[in-house]
Amino acid sequence: MFINLKLLMITFTIFLSLFLVCCTRDKSMNSINILDCSDYHLNVDHYLSNSKIVFISRRTDNSGTWGLYSMDVDGSNQKCLIEKSVICAYPSCSSNGLMIAFVHYNDQNDYELYVIDIDGGVSNLLATACRYLGQPSWAPDDSRIVFTINRTCNSDTNDIHIINSDGSNHEILTHIGDNSYPVWSPDGSLIAFSSNRDGFTGIYLMKPDGSELKLLTEQNASFTCPRWSPDGQYLVYVSCEFEGSQIFTVDIDGKNQKQLTTTVSPVWYDKGFPRDGNESPVWSPDGNKLAYISWQNGNPDIYVMNSDGSNKRQITHSDKRDEMPCWSPLGDYIVFSSRRNIELDFDIFIMNSNGCNQEPLSNYRREDTNPVWTIR
Repeated sequence: MFINLKLLMITFTIFLSLFLVCCTRDKSMNSINILDCSDYHLNVDHYLSNSKIVFISRRTDNSGTWGLYSMDVDGSNQKCLIEKSVICAYPSCSSNGLMIAFVHYNDQNDYELYVIDIDGGVSNLLATACRYLGQPSWAPDDSRIVFTINRTCNSDTNDIHIINSDGSNHEILTHIGDNSYPVWSPDGSLIAFSSNRDGFTGIYLMKPDGSELKLLTEQNASFTCPRWSPDGQYLVYVSCEFEGSQIFTVDIDGKNQKQLTTTVSPVWYDKGFPRDGNESPVWSPDGNKLAYISWQNGNPDIYVMNSDGSNKRQITHSDKRDEMPCWSPLGDYIVFSSRRNIELDFDIFIMNSNGCNQEPLSNYRREDTNPVWTIR
């Protein structure tokens, strides 16, 4: 009996030691995750003279109509830019920050591509489509715009189109498969886009005249929504598999494809669509980081990671929706859309790029979403 008691005491001592070690470790890990924001402030004065935040908003009572708005980066001087409704999508701002491309859905059920200056006023109609038109992207020199149009009025198949920003020289760049999400490379020499032309949805490159087509991603997979790194050497994009949307990168020569995320939502809300995982990656201005949306806790929150997938950090912690991140031009702030204040529905928020000082900007009691920070 003495031996059994002695063994019991030894076992208890070992268990107690392990428990104390674990508690100390957990406390240490939690303290690392608690960010001290006392040295961080929201001071956007250096942006007030040369920046705007462009967004879309539903500000008409009892209406589903979206409008195009702008505001200063401190939330002041909110302005409706045009008396035309816009589709629910990101506005596309020119590289010089002086013009905005947007899509209007008119009374004849046609889609219309317009360009308007950043202060509102005169708008220019560039193109019209009978079934769908969207996803405009400016050339780096602002001379041309690529966008997506339905191939026919009776089809959901899309093609990539290109047009001068004054509305001249409208051309079709693709003619095979379903093509979408065209984006210009930073030097203007290439266009990346998504297509299922080869029986699977992949990321492709082509010249601005539609030539020299090249598949970047692996076959028999499904990828979409490419975005160029600021130096033009990499693309980030998203898988659209049922196992869960995940974020990938690849070199522009098609080498070194890398999966950066793996988590998925614990709840699968609609099994007719891919599982919610990680999505909407956005490069920081220096290309060293990616802000993105993760559903790993069951609702969308904003995370930041290094561009190689390391050092993932959750920077919003709302029990509602935090999404649509957009970096400031210097990478010191992130604006985003949040529904954390139910009285405001969705509102445009701002925070330091590490998640400190999260504050509402637009403060309007309807939906303000899809913010784009533009500099001129």
